[in-house]
Amino acid sequence: MGDILDAYAAADLYVSPSQEDSFGMPVAEAMACGLPVITSIFAGISSLLHDGVDSFVLRDPHDSKTLAKLIRMPYEHSELRSRMGQVATNVSQGWTWERNAASVIQLLQKTVPGK
Repeated sequence: MGDILDAYAAADLYVSPSQEDSFGMPVAEAMACGLPVITSIFAGISSLLHDGVDSFVLRDPHDSKTLAKLIRMPYEHSELRSRMGQVATNVSQGWTWERNAASVIQLLQKTVPGK
């Protein structure tokens, strides 16, 4: 575990332009470590993110020009990198097992008649 935390601590940005990913746990881990992240709409976690606020969400993971622009942006604007990292940490702290379980229960109660 220490090696992973050391890697996140040494990084300035986490980039994962996924073409397919059911959730994207490394994106969540990086956010919890205060890193600004770039992922794609094909990562399941993207449905929980706010593009330009707590992350950058790439619409097309094959679009290398846009990806390069998104990678440069936090380096060219250190205040953006810092703010986005702080927001990412705050957002990720809300992703708990308890909250997830409560959301599933609520969904099931709405979906299953008479429950």
